[in-house]
Amino acid sequence: MGLKSYTERARNLLVSSMKGDNPFDAYRPEVPNGVFLKPGEQEFEDMEYEGIKELHKTGFVLIAGGLGERLGYSGIKVGLPLCTIETDYCYLKYYA
Repeated sequence: MGLKSYTERARNLLVSSMKGDNPFDAYRPEVPNGVFLKPGEQEFEDMEYEGIKELHKTGFVLIAGGLGERLGYSGIKVGLPLCTIETDYCYLKYYA
């Protein structure tokens, strides 16, 4: 999707929104059925193995707002150092 088509779609969505249209009206939220995996059990190990094979196709986005000023830190909160792990090791690296 190029910038032109992205902009056109955004404008169309804004016009629809001003008219009261909701592009998500046809969708209904539902809780998916899942599987409880317990660490240490074979099913957990099997699923983890399959997941690791697909990990290279995965991307993660961490949405975290705000600075760590209240905490006495001048950077973003996810950049807070984790002194208990090792020197110069930040929370974001640990989280990833």
